[in-house]
Amino acid sequence: MLYGRRAECDMLDNLLQDARRGHSGYLVLAGEAGIGKTALLRYTAERAHEARILQVRGVETESGMAYAGLHALIYPVRRHVHLLSGPQRDALGAALGLSGGERPSRFLVAAGVVELLATLAEEQTVLCLVDDAQWIDQQSLGALAFAVRRLRGDRIAMVFALRTESAARSNHAVHLLADLRHLRIGSLDDAAADQLVSERADLDPSARTAVKVAAHGNPLALRMLPPEPGPDAAGGTARMDARLQSDYLRRMEGLSSRARHLLLLTAADDTGKLAILLNAARRHGAGEADLAAAEQRGLLQVSADTVAFTHPLVRSAVYANASSMSRREAHLALADSLHDVDPARAIWHRAAGAVPPAEDVAAQLAELAAAGVRRADTDLAARAFSRAAELTHHGRRRLGWLLDAADAAWESGQVDRATELLGQARRSLCQDSEPGRIDQLRGRLEAWTGSAVQGYEILVDGAERILDLAPDRAASMLFDALRAASAAGDMDRVVRAGRLAATLGTVQDRSSHPPSADLAAGIAELLTGAGAGAVAALRAGIDAVRHTDDPDLLYVAAAAAAYTGDLHTTHLLASQSVIRCRETGSLRTLAQALEALAITQLDVSPRQAEASADEGLRAARETDQAASAAIHLSTLAWVAAARGDRTATEELAAAVSDLDQLHGLGYPAARAVAARGLLELGAGRPEEALAHLQSLTVGVRHRAAQLSAADFTMLAAVWSGRRDLAQEFLTAVGSWSWLREADAPWAEATLDRWRALLADGETATALYERSLARQSQSPRSFLLALTHLLLGEHLRRTRQRSAARPHLRLALEIFERFDASPWAARAGSQLRATGETLRRPDEAPRLTPQELQVAQLVATGASTKKVAAQLYLSPRTVDAHLRQIFTKLGISSRAEIRDLDLTG
Repeated sequence: MLYGRRAECDMLDNLLQDARRGHSGYLVLAGEAGIGKTALLRYTAERAHEARILQVRGVETESGMAYAGLHALIYPVRRHVHLLSGPQRDALGAALGLSGGERPSRFLVAAGVVELLATLAEEQTVLCLVDDAQWIDQQSLGALAFAVRRLRGDRIAMVFALRTESAARSNHAVHLLADLRHLRIGSLDDAAADQLVSERADLDPSARTAVKVAAHGNPLALRMLPPEPGPDAAGGTARMDARLQSDYLRRMEGLSSRARHLLLLTAADDTGKLAILLNAARRHGAGEADLAAAEQRGLLQVSADTVAFTHPLVRSAVYANASSMSRREAHLALADSLHDVDPARAIWHRAAGAVPPAEDVAAQLAELAAAGVRRADTDLAARAFSRAAELTHHGRRRLGWLLDAADAAWESGQVDRATELLGQARRSLCQDSEPGRIDQLRGRLEAWTGSAVQGYEILVDGAERILDLAPDRAASMLFDALRAASAAGDMDRVVRAGRLAATLGTVQDRSSHPPSADLAAGIAELLTGAGAGAVAALRAGIDAVRHTDDPDLLYVAAAAAAYTGDLHTTHLLASQSVIRCRETGSLRTLAQALEALAITQLDVSPRQAEASADEGLRAARETDQAASAAIHLSTLAWVAAARGDRTATEELAAAVSDLDQLHGLGYPAARAVAARGLLELGAGRPEEALAHLQSLTVGVRHRAAQLSAADFTMLAAVWSGRRDLAQEFLTAVGSWSWLREADAPWAEATLDRWRALLADGETATALYERSLARQSQSPRSFLLALTHLLLGEHLRRTRQRSAARPHLRLALEIFERFDASPWAARAGSQLRATGETLRRPDEAPRLTPQELQVAQLVATGASTKKVAAQLYLSPRTVDAHLRQIFTKLGISSRAEIRDLDLTG
């Protein structure tokens, strides 16, 4: 019977009802120990009698074992794993030990969880209950949180119970569940507390009153506290877990030493297997009689083959109250018991019982960690390498394992832990056996979580010291530095990193030259105008890696291609990188590849750019990439500005500004300023636009950022009557050597468009027409429409109305297709001024970014299941998107999607 929880029960009932109707729902029950979270989970399970119920309870000793929680949750339905798409099936099977294979991407594993739950929901409603989520391992909880954000139209409900005081010490649980809906479970009111305590036959009325006062409305305390709570009874709810643990310890009084040892073994064990515990207990002569004694005291629950504590606080009380020597003995006994059954667990227990130095155990842990790295169990690898370092007295070995642990912690997203381990490595007296490794990790951590510029300096200084000692690592560090400088908007630093990379090899020795060094060096050469062959050399470097299957290198090549002005190659390489990222589950690189892809789509298809940036932003946030998130936000701000959506533009630009303040991200910050300028221009406020855009002509050193705002800066200056500023800007940009070296049609077309803005009469007409001719091979784009608009306006002003109309019609058509309402309105107004009557355009239905992605993949002939696998969605969610697409576009079959133009 649940007392005083009507509101909570109603919320859980509604969650289940929504799931039965095909609307996925999720809830985090948060509260202190004993407050009733588990009871609410039991209530939910009882109410979901028709559902398939999957349950798991976190165990503190298993919190570092990758996928332990997921294994427990999914094991009952493991036979369904073979029904999944190939990559997801292989990744999930390998992670759970159901099949062979190594190094499954954690994001492919998470995608496998999405598909598995969706598949189960096709048969019946699925209820997932996760108790003590603060002790679920990071990989498992991350996979479930990933699923939560992607399952929307499925018959699935998921409820997490999170102990708040433990969660404060479990940063990954707080972080992973932060964006989910939380329900704070508070203390029972007086009436409910009276009802609950009245059920206790062991208490007389006065004792019940004392227990009620001491319990502070905590249900477990009301049930379990003794009649005389003790001297800390007035300690408040902050001490409730300690008081409950004290009660459990009092129950242990009078138990034999054998029974106490058996309890400690149970606390140290992470299997719960009765046979393993009894085997380990034989060392101290303990047996089933001692187990029964502990069970009679209400400390253990014993079934046919498992043993569990009656409450997690019992485990904490038993383990914390034991001496360090007793704990070590318990772990060593478990290691012996597990030696033939589970060698990996046996190693962990041996390590827990070891006293340094223990070189043989350290070596075994290092082997276990290396296997974890191969399986992408980076959390396990970080723990194993770290403990191995503690157990060895060999200086060079200790340093290497500390750095291995820091690398693994970094990859698993544990930035604080990686920083701590790196600090230990830096304090080591042993010389770095792998030159530059400390600096590389320091630089990445700083660029990622602190200042991009400071991270750059660490990387470059470290690379300079190892140019001859470790050229491959130096090349990797320099390209990391180049990326950091680019995100910071500092082209001088980009050039410095590239010039250093050029010193790593000679033209005659390219066979062993790291590709990233060639590309970095080529970018520097191009930006400094070092020679007419700069573009050719860079293109040769790009061609050398064009056919790689490494998604990261493909992205690097795409970024390099953008510097040459070859946007077609940039788009192609970025697309290849995106495809490979989806195949391998490389979500970190996917976010970066989508940056380049979205930017190439921005001018020719704002809707596609929005879809790519929307997906990229989710990936960037899920992998904690601040710079990537800022770039995607700035792309979305540009799309919103082109549509004239002031609220969205300002919100997105403000979000970029916040990230810039934290990390020094000048490039996306400049793009957000450009979006604000575009917004004001579309609203017919050139002076306000110029106020935003003028700052980009002086203070920003990132040429790409300046160039992205250049058209708007020229227009703002001319339309504000500041032709002097426009002329100065044209002269400055025209002098950029890298723009001349790029030898790209769009570059000359842009310069001609600007020259025409400052010209008059036939000269202006000729320049506009030459600009259009240079764009003749390009698809219809925003800038093409802008050129037609400007030429049409110029012709109308010079009384050439008939000649103006075709240009204004085409501009209007493109702007309408792009949902660029303010610009379409301007083109329409100019067209009406030529004497043409316009019909009011029909309101075109707009697909959401995800609907557009689904439609584009379906148009290629991909099945629902394949689309779901590529986008990490459930098939039911894809079908729901398809129904919306059919309704919005007035079609009735998948085949009709192939005939639609989805590039607008």
